[in-house]
Amino acid sequence: MVSAREVAQVAVYGGPLEKKKKYFYVTTTQWIYFDSMDATTPTFAISATEIVSVEELQAANATSGDSSHSAPSTSFTNKGFAFNVTVGKKKTELRAATEDDRDGWIGALMPYVADVAPLSATHSHHPKSRSRAELAKVADYIKQQMAVQKKKTSFTTHDVLQALGRKFPDLSDTDLLAWGETLVSAQLLLGPSTAFKDTTTISSLRLPDKLAKKLSASDQSKLSDLMSSPDFDAKAYAESFLKRNSPDKIDSHCHVLLDQKDVIIHELKADICANYTTFLAASTEIRHMENHVSLMRAAIVDCKRALQLLQSPATSALSASHNNNINIEQQRLQDARDDLAHSLDMHLFENDLDAFVHLVVAAKANP
Repeated sequence: MVSAREVAQVAVYGGPLEKKKKYFYVTTTQWIYFDSMDATTPTFAISATEIVSVEELQAANATSGDSSHSAPSTSFTNKGFAFNVTVGKKKTELRAATEDDRDGWIGALMPYVADVAPLSATHSHHPKSRSRAELAKVADYIKQQMAVQKKKTSFTTHDVLQALGRKFPDLSDTDLLAWGETLVSAQLLLGPSTAFKDTTTISSLRLPDKLAKKLSASDQSKLSDLMSSPDFDAKAYAESFLKRNSPDKIDSHCHVLLDQKDVIIHELKADICANYTTFLAASTEIRHMENHVSLMRAAIVDCKRALQLLQSPATSALSASHNNNINIEQQRLQDARDDLAHSLDMHLFENDLDAFVHLVVAAKANP
Protein backbone atom coordinates (compact mmCIF):
# COMPACT_ATOMS: atom_id res chain seq x y z
CA MET A 1 0.00 0.00 0.00
CA VAL A 2 1.05 3.60 -0.57
CA SER A 3 1.89 6.01 2.24
CA ALA A 4 0.17 9.30 3.03
CA ARG A 5 3.05 11.37 1.66
CA GLU A 6 3.07 9.44 -1.62
CA VAL A 7 -0.68 9.94 -2.08
CA ALA A 8 -0.35 13.66 -1.26
CA GLN A 9 2.01 14.10 -4.23
CA VAL A 10 -0.48 12.71 -6.78
CA ALA A 11 -3.81 13.74 -5.22
CA VAL A 12 -6.23 16.03 -7.02
CA TYR A 13 -7.09 17.59 -3.67
CA GLY A 14 -6.36 16.80 -0.05
CA GLY A 15 -5.59 17.91 3.45
CA PRO A 16 -6.65 17.58 7.09
CA LEU A 17 -10.32 17.43 8.03
CA GLU A 18 -12.29 16.98 11.27
CA LYS A 19 -11.14 17.62 14.83
CA LYS A 20 -8.75 14.66 14.87
CA LYS A 21 -7.02 15.99 11.77
CA LYS A 22 -7.42 12.92 9.63
CA TYR A 23 -5.77 13.43 6.27
CA PHE A 24 -8.16 12.98 3.36
CA TYR A 25 -7.22 12.81 -0.31
CA VAL A 26 -9.06 12.37 -3.57
CA THR A 27 -7.07 11.07 -6.52
CA THR A 28 -8.24 10.46 -10.06
CA THR A 29 -9.58 7.08 -8.96
CA GLN A 30 -9.78 6.89 -5.14
CA TRP A 31 -11.26 8.58 -2.05
CA ILE A 32 -8.80 7.81 0.74
CA TYR A 33 -7.71 8.98 4.19
CA PHE A 34 -4.90 8.39 6.70
CA ASP A 35 -4.70 8.90 10.46
CA SER A 36 -1.52 10.96 10.07
CA MET A 37 0.91 12.18 7.44
CA ASP A 38 3.43 9.62 8.62
CA ALA A 39 1.04 6.69 8.06
CA THR A 40 2.29 4.07 5.65
CA THR A 41 -1.12 2.53 4.97
CA PRO A 42 -4.51 4.19 4.55
CA THR A 43 -7.19 3.83 7.20
CA PHE A 44 -9.87 3.87 4.54
CA ALA A 45 -9.87 3.71 0.74
CA ILE A 46 -12.66 3.36 -1.79
CA SER A 47 -13.25 4.03 -5.46
CA ALA A 48 -14.15 7.68 -5.97
CA THR A 49 -16.98 6.65 -8.28
CA GLU A 50 -18.84 5.20 -5.27
CA ILE A 51 -19.43 8.71 -3.89
CA VAL A 52 -23.19 9.23 -4.14
CA SER A 53 -23.53 12.87 -3.11
CA VAL A 54 -21.66 15.89 -1.73
CA GLU A 55 -23.53 18.76 -0.09
CA GLU A 56 -22.64 21.90 1.81
CA LEU A 57 -24.16 22.18 5.30
CA GLN A 58 -25.84 25.45 6.19
CA ALA A 59 -25.72 26.91 9.68
CA ALA A 60 -28.97 26.32 11.55
CA ASN A 61 -28.78 29.35 13.80
CA ALA A 62 -26.98 32.02 11.77
CA THR A 63 -29.32 34.86 10.88
CA SER A 64 -29.26 38.06 8.94
CA GLY A 65 -30.06 41.46 10.40
CA ASP A 66 -33.72 41.24 9.36
CA SER A 67 -35.44 39.66 12.34
CA SER A 68 -38.65 38.99 10.43
CA HIS A 69 -36.94 37.13 7.56
CA SER A 70 -33.86 35.36 8.84
CA ALA A 71 -31.38 33.64 6.51
CA PRO A 72 -27.99 31.99 7.05
CA SER A 73 -25.20 34.37 6.18
CA THR A 74 -22.55 31.65 6.06
CA SER A 75 -22.22 27.93 6.54
CA PHE A 76 -19.77 28.35 9.42
CA THR A 77 -20.98 26.66 12.61
CA ASN A 78 -19.39 25.74 15.89
CA LYS A 79 -18.30 22.59 14.07
CA GLY A 80 -16.39 24.48 11.39
CA PHE A 81 -17.16 24.77 7.69
CA ALA A 82 -19.08 21.53 7.24
CA PHE A 83 -20.12 19.40 4.29
CA ASN A 84 -21.59 15.92 3.88
CA VAL A 85 -20.15 13.11 1.78
CA THR A 86 -22.37 10.09 1.11
CA VAL A 87 -20.71 6.82 0.09
CA GLY A 88 -23.25 4.08 -0.58
CA LYS A 89 -25.88 4.49 2.13
CA LYS A 90 -23.49 6.01 4.70
CA LYS A 91 -23.44 9.79 5.10
CA THR A 92 -20.37 11.32 6.78
CA GLU A 93 -20.11 14.90 8.02
CA LEU A 94 -16.68 16.44 7.43
CA ARG A 95 -15.41 19.82 8.61
CA ALA A 96 -12.88 22.05 6.91
CA ALA A 97 -10.92 24.81 8.61
CA THR A 98 -11.85 27.54 6.10
CA GLU A 99 -14.62 28.31 3.66
CA ASP A 100 -12.20 28.16 0.73
CA ASP A 101 -11.02 24.72 1.82
CA ARG A 102 -14.63 23.54 2.12
CA ASP A 103 -15.46 24.83 -1.36
CA GLY A 104 -12.30 23.21 -2.71
CA TRP A 105 -13.31 19.83 -1.32
CA ILE A 106 -16.80 20.09 -2.77
CA GLY A 107 -15.40 21.12 -6.15
CA ALA A 108 -12.92 18.22 -6.16
CA LEU A 109 -15.51 15.58 -5.18
CA MET A 110 -18.47 16.75 -7.30
CA PRO A 111 -17.10 15.49 -10.66
CA TYR A 112 -17.42 11.93 -9.34
CA VAL A 113 -21.09 12.40 -8.40
CA ALA A 114 -23.84 11.81 -10.94
CA ASP A 115 -25.81 15.04 -11.21
CA VAL A 116 -29.25 13.98 -9.94
CA ALA A 117 -30.80 17.38 -10.75
CA PRO A 118 -29.01 18.75 -13.83
CA LEU A 119 -30.13 21.83 -15.69
CA SER A 120 -32.87 20.93 -18.14
CA ALA A 121 -31.63 20.28 -21.67
CA THR A 122 -34.14 22.64 -23.29
CA HIS A 123 -32.38 25.84 -24.41
CA SER A 124 -29.29 24.90 -22.36
CA HIS A 125 -27.26 27.12 -24.69
CA HIS A 126 -29.47 30.13 -23.89
CA PRO A 127 -28.45 31.17 -20.36
CA LYS A 128 -30.51 34.37 -20.50
CA SER A 129 -33.66 32.21 -20.40
CA ARG A 130 -32.57 30.72 -17.06
CA SER A 131 -33.92 31.74 -13.68
CA ARG A 132 -31.57 33.32 -11.17
CA ALA A 133 -31.65 30.10 -9.15
CA GLU A 134 -30.25 28.13 -12.11
CA LEU A 135 -27.62 30.78 -12.79
CA ALA A 136 -26.62 30.68 -9.11
CA LYS A 137 -26.20 26.91 -9.40
CA VAL A 138 -23.68 27.37 -12.23
CA ALA A 139 -21.93 30.17 -10.29
CA ASP A 140 -21.56 27.82 -7.30
CA TYR A 141 -19.99 25.23 -9.58
CA ILE A 142 -17.46 27.80 -10.84
CA LYS A 143 -16.72 28.88 -7.25
CA GLN A 144 -15.97 25.28 -6.27
CA GLN A 145 -13.75 24.71 -9.32
CA MET A 146 -11.79 27.89 -8.58
CA ALA A 147 -11.36 26.73 -4.96
CA VAL A 148 -9.86 23.44 -6.18
CA GLN A 149 -7.33 25.43 -8.23
CA LYS A 150 -6.63 27.82 -5.31
CA LYS A 151 -7.90 30.69 -7.46
CA LYS A 152 -11.07 31.54 -5.56
CA THR A 153 -9.93 35.07 -4.66
CA SER A 154 -9.15 36.09 -8.24
CA PHE A 155 -9.37 34.28 -11.55
CA THR A 156 -9.63 35.08 -15.26
CA THR A 157 -12.20 34.72 -18.01
CA HIS A 158 -10.09 31.86 -19.37
CA ASP A 159 -10.46 29.98 -16.06
CA VAL A 160 -14.24 30.49 -16.14
CA LEU A 161 -14.54 29.27 -19.73
CA GLN A 162 -12.56 26.15 -18.85
CA ALA A 163 -14.88 25.45 -15.89
CA LEU A 164 -17.97 26.07 -18.02
CA GLY A 165 -16.56 23.74 -20.65
CA ARG A 166 -16.39 20.97 -18.05
CA LYS A 167 -19.94 21.78 -16.91
CA PHE A 168 -21.35 21.92 -20.46
CA PRO A 169 -19.08 19.75 -22.65
CA ASP A 170 -21.52 19.83 -25.59
CA LEU A 171 -21.67 23.62 -25.96
CA SER A 172 -19.68 25.66 -28.46
CA ASP A 173 -17.23 28.43 -27.54
CA THR A 174 -19.85 31.03 -28.48
CA ASP A 175 -22.39 29.46 -26.13
CA LEU A 176 -19.84 29.32 -23.30
CA LEU A 177 -19.07 33.02 -23.81
CA ALA A 178 -22.82 33.71 -23.56
CA TRP A 179 -22.91 31.87 -20.23
CA GLY A 180 -19.99 33.92 -18.92
CA GLU A 181 -21.54 37.19 -20.10
CA THR A 182 -24.86 36.30 -18.44
CA LEU A 183 -23.20 35.44 -15.12
CA VAL A 184 -21.40 38.80 -15.15
CA SER A 185 -24.63 40.64 -16.03
CA ALA A 186 -26.37 38.91 -13.12
CA GLN A 187 -23.45 39.96 -10.85
CA LEU A 188 -22.83 36.35 -9.88
CA LEU A 189 -19.31 36.98 -11.21
CA LEU A 190 -17.78 40.42 -10.70
CA GLY A 191 -15.65 42.01 -13.40
CA PRO A 192 -15.80 44.26 -16.48
CA SER A 193 -19.10 44.15 -18.34
CA THR A 194 -17.14 43.46 -21.54
CA ALA A 195 -15.15 40.61 -19.99
CA PHE A 196 -16.67 37.94 -22.27
CA LYS A 197 -17.37 40.22 -25.23
CA ASP A 198 -13.77 41.09 -26.05
CA THR A 199 -12.17 37.69 -26.64
CA THR A 200 -8.77 39.24 -27.39
CA THR A 201 -8.33 40.41 -23.79
CA ILE A 202 -8.21 38.21 -20.70
CA SER A 203 -9.99 40.00 -17.84
CA SER A 204 -9.75 39.36 -14.10
CA LEU A 205 -12.89 38.29 -12.27
CA ARG A 206 -13.86 37.58 -8.70
CA LEU A 207 -16.81 36.22 -6.77
CA PRO A 208 -19.24 38.47 -4.88
CA ASP A 209 -18.19 39.12 -1.31
CA LYS A 210 -21.47 37.76 0.01
CA LEU A 211 -23.63 35.35 -1.88
CA ALA A 212 -27.28 35.27 -0.91
CA LYS A 213 -28.12 32.14 1.03
CA LYS A 214 -31.36 30.24 0.87
CA LEU A 215 -34.00 30.89 3.49
CA SER A 216 -35.18 28.17 5.80
CA ALA A 217 -38.42 26.44 4.80
CA SER A 218 -40.50 28.30 7.40
CA ASP A 219 -39.03 31.72 6.55
CA GLN A 220 -39.41 31.00 2.84
CA SER A 221 -43.08 30.17 3.40
CA LYS A 222 -43.63 33.39 5.40
CA LEU A 223 -41.92 35.52 2.77
CA SER A 224 -43.83 33.78 -0.02
CA ASP A 225 -47.15 34.45 1.72
CA LEU A 226 -46.15 38.08 2.28
CA MET A 227 -45.09 38.73 -1.32
CA SER A 228 -48.12 36.87 -2.73
CA SER A 229 -50.58 38.91 -0.69
CA PRO A 230 -52.69 41.40 -2.71
CA ASP A 231 -52.02 43.94 0.07
CA PHE A 232 -48.22 43.66 -0.24
CA ASP A 233 -46.65 47.13 -0.41
CA ALA A 234 -43.10 46.90 -1.79
CA LYS A 235 -42.26 50.50 -0.82
CA ALA A 236 -43.43 50.03 2.78
CA TYR A 237 -41.52 46.74 2.98
CA ALA A 238 -38.31 48.41 1.76
CA GLU A 239 -38.68 51.28 4.25
CA SER A 240 -39.28 48.80 7.08
CA PHE A 241 -36.21 46.77 6.07
CA LEU A 242 -33.98 49.87 5.99
CA LYS A 243 -35.11 50.87 9.47
CA ARG A 244 -34.10 47.48 10.90
CA ASN A 245 -30.90 46.81 8.92
CA SER A 246 -27.73 48.53 7.82
CA PRO A 247 -27.40 49.61 4.14
CA ASP A 248 -24.69 47.02 3.41
CA LYS A 249 -27.29 44.24 3.72
CA ILE A 250 -29.53 45.65 1.00
CA ASP A 251 -27.85 43.83 -1.92
CA SER A 252 -27.86 40.51 -0.08
CA HIS A 253 -31.53 40.81 0.80
CA CYS A 254 -32.41 41.87 -2.75
CA HIS A 255 -30.87 38.62 -3.99
CA VAL A 256 -33.00 36.73 -1.46
CA LEU A 257 -36.11 38.51 -2.75
CA LEU A 258 -35.18 37.77 -6.38
CA ASP A 259 -34.72 34.09 -5.60
CA GLN A 260 -38.04 34.09 -3.73
CA LYS A 261 -39.70 35.76 -6.72
CA ASP A 262 -38.56 32.83 -8.89
CA VAL A 263 -39.94 30.39 -6.31
CA ILE A 264 -43.32 32.17 -6.24
CA ILE A 265 -43.52 32.25 -10.05
CA HIS A 266 -42.71 28.53 -10.19
CA GLU A 267 -45.42 27.79 -7.60
CA LEU A 268 -47.97 29.89 -9.50
CA LYS A 269 -47.14 28.10 -12.75
CA ALA A 270 -47.59 24.75 -11.00
CA ASP A 271 -50.96 25.87 -9.58
CA ILE A 272 -52.12 27.14 -12.97
CA CYS A 273 -51.14 23.86 -14.65
CA ALA A 274 -52.92 21.85 -11.94
CA ASN A 275 -56.06 24.00 -12.23
CA TYR A 276 -56.01 23.76 -16.02
CA THR A 277 -55.70 19.97 -15.83
CA THR A 278 -58.66 19.86 -13.44
CA PHE A 279 -60.64 22.13 -15.79
CA LEU A 280 -59.95 19.86 -18.77
CA ALA A 281 -61.02 16.79 -16.79
CA ALA A 282 -64.23 18.53 -15.68
CA SER A 283 -64.97 19.67 -19.25
CA THR A 284 -64.54 16.12 -20.53
CA GLU A 285 -66.88 14.79 -17.86
CA ILE A 286 -69.48 17.45 -18.70
CA ARG A 287 -69.33 16.51 -22.39
CA HIS A 288 -69.85 12.84 -21.49
CA MET A 289 -72.86 13.75 -19.37
CA GLU A 290 -74.33 15.88 -22.18
CA ASN A 291 -73.91 12.96 -24.60
CA HIS A 292 -75.71 10.63 -22.18
CA VAL A 293 -78.56 13.13 -21.76
CA SER A 294 -78.91 13.49 -25.55
CA LEU A 295 -79.08 9.71 -25.96
CA MET A 296 -81.67 9.48 -23.20
CA ARG A 297 -83.84 12.17 -24.81
CA ALA A 298 -83.67 10.43 -28.19
CA ALA A 299 -84.57 7.12 -26.57
CA ILE A 300 -87.57 8.66 -24.78
CA VAL A 301 -88.86 10.17 -28.05
CA ASP A 302 -88.52 6.82 -29.81
CA CYS A 303 -90.25 5.13 -26.90
CA LYS A 304 -93.20 7.53 -27.07
CA ARG A 305 -93.52 6.96 -30.81
CA ALA A 306 -93.44 3.21 -30.31
CA LEU A 307 -96.11 3.40 -27.61
CA GLN A 308 -98.30 5.61 -29.83
CA LEU A 309 -97.99 3.10 -32.64
CA LEU A 310 -98.87 0.26 -30.31
CA GLN A 311 -101.85 2.17 -28.87
CA SER A 312 -103.29 3.33 -32.24
CA PRO A 313 -106.81 1.85 -32.95
CA ALA A 314 -107.39 -0.51 -35.83
CA THR A 315 -108.57 1.35 -38.95
CA SER A 316 -110.44 -1.48 -40.59
CA ALA A 317 -113.58 -3.07 -39.30
CA LEU A 318 -113.36 -6.70 -38.40
CA SER A 319 -116.03 -9.21 -39.06
CA ALA A 320 -118.05 -10.59 -36.19
CA SER A 321 -116.72 -14.07 -36.85
CA HIS A 322 -113.23 -12.88 -35.97
CA ASN A 323 -114.12 -10.89 -32.82
CA ASN A 324 -112.76 -13.54 -30.54
CA ASN A 325 -109.43 -13.70 -32.38
CA ILE A 326 -109.23 -9.89 -32.39
CA ASN A 327 -109.78 -9.72 -28.65
CA ILE A 328 -107.04 -12.28 -28.10
CA GLU A 329 -104.67 -10.37 -30.38
CA GLN A 330 -105.45 -7.05 -28.66
CA GLN A 331 -104.83 -8.62 -25.27
CA ARG A 332 -101.50 -9.96 -26.50
CA LEU A 333 -100.53 -6.53 -27.83
CA GLN A 334 -101.61 -4.89 -24.58
CA ASP A 335 -99.47 -7.35 -22.61
CA ALA A 336 -96.53 -6.65 -24.93
CA ARG A 337 -96.99 -2.90 -24.45
CA ASP A 338 -97.12 -3.31 -20.68
CA ASP A 339 -93.97 -5.47 -20.70
CA LEU A 340 -92.17 -2.97 -22.93
CA ALA A 341 -93.16 -0.01 -20.75
CA HIS A 342 -92.11 -1.86 -17.60
CA SER A 343 -88.76 -2.88 -19.09
CA LEU A 344 -88.10 0.67 -20.29
CA ASP A 345 -88.91 2.06 -16.84
CA MET A 346 -86.52 -0.41 -15.22
CA HIS A 347 -83.68 0.49 -17.62
CA LEU A 348 -84.22 4.18 -16.95
CA PHE A 349 -84.31 3.57 -13.21
CA GLU A 350 -81.05 1.59 -13.39
CA ASN A 351 -79.52 4.22 -15.74
CA ASP A 352 -78.74 1.42 -18.21
CA LEU A 353 -78.89 3.55 -21.35
CA ASP A 354 -77.41 0.92 -23.65
CA ALA A 355 -80.09 -1.63 -22.75
CA PHE A 356 -82.78 1.08 -22.98
CA VAL A 357 -81.78 2.07 -26.52
CA HIS A 358 -81.38 -1.56 -27.58
CA LEU A 359 -84.92 -2.38 -26.39
CA VAL A 360 -86.43 0.65 -28.17
CA VAL A 361 -84.70 -0.27 -31.42
CA ALA A 362 -85.90 -3.87 -31.10
CA ALA A 363 -89.47 -2.70 -30.45
CA LYS A 364 -89.40 -0.52 -33.57
CA ALA A 365 -88.05 -3.38 -35.66
CA ASN A 366 -90.75 -5.79 -34.39
CA PRO A 367 -93.85 -3.69 -33.62
